[in-house]
Amino acid sequence: MERLTERSENGTAVYKTPSSELVKWNNNRHKVLQKLADYEDLGLTPEQIREMDRAYSEQAKELGKYKNAEEKLNGISIVELADAYIRIMERRSGEKYSRGRLLTNIDADKWDEYKNADKQGKLLRLPCKVGDILYQPTGDVVSEFVVGCIEVSTFNNLFLHTKLVKGVIVSGEIFSQDEIGKTVFLTKNQAEAALREMEDKNE
Repeated sequence: MERLTERSENGTAVYKTPSSELVKWNNNRHKVLQKLADYEDLGLTPEQIREMDRAYSEQAKELGKYKNAEEKLNGISIVELADAYIRIMERRSGEKYSRGRLLTNIDADKWDEYKNADKQGKLLRLPCKVGDILYQPTGDVVSEFVVGCIEVSTFNNLFLHTKLVKGVIVSGEIFSQDEIGKTVFLTKNQAEAALREMEDKNE
């Protein structure tokens, strides 16, 4: 900012003008009066303006902290933040907190989409995914089958096309969804429990 005034040695404000240039002195005097009028139009004292500048600087520092925090938290979902908060509270208190799930707007929109699809019969609940291992009690061992593809029939029946990984084939490598939990299982422990039950019945 160009100054139109200056301080003398004793601190008094004087016009800032070369003593040898009278024309410029007159012009500068006019500029000083205009600038003084501009400040007076604000209705603020110099002390108030300095206070506003100080408050602005403090707010800018605070906003800078929030910006840094936002950059650190970028990409972290609200659910992850909530879970992290719950873990901190559990460590501090030694108590177990109930875990509520927080939904973002995007999560809520997806949930509504899933509900609408379910009402219209367009939502299929798959018992497993391609690449999962299915376990079947066969004879005295548990055979393992990897799921290669999942077929949906005309009547929305699911058929799991698999390939033998370990064991023997007894009833083929294609399983219907109805067999899951009865003759074919999603975990090895379930299949082993079914095998022991079969062996107990045969004794």
